[in-house]
Amino acid sequence: MCLCGRPSPSVGGCGVGNLTEPVAVSLRHWAEGAEPVAAWWSQEGPGGSGGWTSEGCHLRSSQPNVSALHCQHLGNVAVLMELSAFPREVGGMGAGLHPVVYPCTALLLLCLFATIITYILNHSSIHVSRKGWHMLLNLCFHMAMTSAVFAGGITLTNYQMVCQAVGITLHYSSLSTLLWMGMKARVLHKELTWKAPPPQEGDPALPAPRPMLRYLLSIPVCNGGGNPRQV
Repeated sequence: MCLCGRPSPSVGGCGVGNLTEPVAVSLRHWAEGAEPVAAWWSQEGPGGSGGWTSEGCHLRSSQPNVSALHCQHLGNVAVLMELSAFPREVGGMGAGLHPVVYPCTALLLLCLFATIITYILNHSSIHVSRKGWHMLLNLCFHMAMTSAVFAGGITLTNYQMVCQAVGITLHYSSLSTLLWMGMKARVLHKELTWKAPPPQEGDPALPAPRPMLRYLLSIPVCNGGGNPRQV
């Protein structure tokens, strides 16, 4: 059943009835249906909870997208129709993101995967520490996961399992992206601000300290497994 209606003025929360002249109302349909019936909401329905009744309302005209009715009551009026299939909600699966989001996401994914592939194939020739290599690949991977899942699954709200999977994946990938960004920023800050202590007479030269990075989250791209790894 389809309901196309609007609230009308009322006094003290109750509808006003037995008007000398009927109230003319026009309602636009948000779905196509058959057997339209004009109705108004009565507080004296079965069980005392109220219900729709057609007493005092009649349909003047009905077209595929709009109906006109006259009612002897001031209250909530509607047009009740039989539907063959329940329509999708506005903003559901049929609605998508702004068209600019998809090409920008594709361009971002192309750049991120080009960075990952370049660092994997030319790892021996790129002068970067192993920890920096792991952090860069993890950061690019989780940024790509976040953008791809958001662009492809953020509008899939009509399916509960898919919606839950998208939400969990977005939480994991976004938090992991922030984690790797924070780790990378911390390491860069330590490398840029560290200064070697002045050597004392008779003391051997001390090697440069390594960043205090204790834990790296492992993913198949970097370590080939799913267990946390301590370095």
